[in-house]
Amino acid sequence: MKEIDLKIALLKYLISRYPDAIVGAEVSYLFGSRRADMVMLYEDKMTVYEIKTENDSIARLNGQINDYKNFFDCCYVVGESTNITAIRRVVSNSVGIMCVTNGQVEVIRESRLFKKQQKITLSSIFGIERLKSLSGSAKKASQIELAKKVAKKFSLPELKAEVRRYLISQYGPRFSMLLSEIEQEITADDIKTITQKMPVRFEIL
Repeated sequence: MKEIDLKIALLKYLISRYPDAIVGAEVSYLFGSRRADMVMLYEDKMTVYEIKTENDSIARLNGQINDYKNFFDCCYVVGESTNITAIRRVVSNSVGIMCVTNGQVEVIRESRLFKKQQKITLSSIFGIERLKSLSGSAKKASQIELAKKVAKKFSLPELKAEVRRYLISQYGPRFSMLLSEIEQEITADDIKTITQKMPVRFEIL
């Protein structure tokens, strides 16, 4: 299957199982160096879904997952029947696994809850202007310098709440639009609706 087919199947599954959730695609963080394939905001948790088709390499999967654990509360790798065994060999038992077969999603293993996010990684999702506002700094500084100030200023629960509010503001309206436009089947255009269209302005001075 193509990546878009797995995304469509996953989105259908999440909508049916979590009707009150908000879902976004291609979410940038780590100062723009990482993009999460799909993210779900549900209750007080942020869950990331890393999609791997049978043609995708899993050589860098552990590195991606380590970054995810520093940001998200839960993590799932979504694969196909042809690569699910290889995925299981690579990822730790703390990471959830899902398998898509003929458009249907099966949960192979539930994700554990990650509780030790890194504040600097959480701060990395914000652009320059938002970091200036959160840090209260009027001085010219790089995004990393501002992120460090924000990480120092806020406790972990406070910063996670700020990140959730930010993601809800970014993806809530788009997801509501998607739900209002869905007729029979979810399409690639629906995925585009919840995909980050304009990159956050990053400045690494």
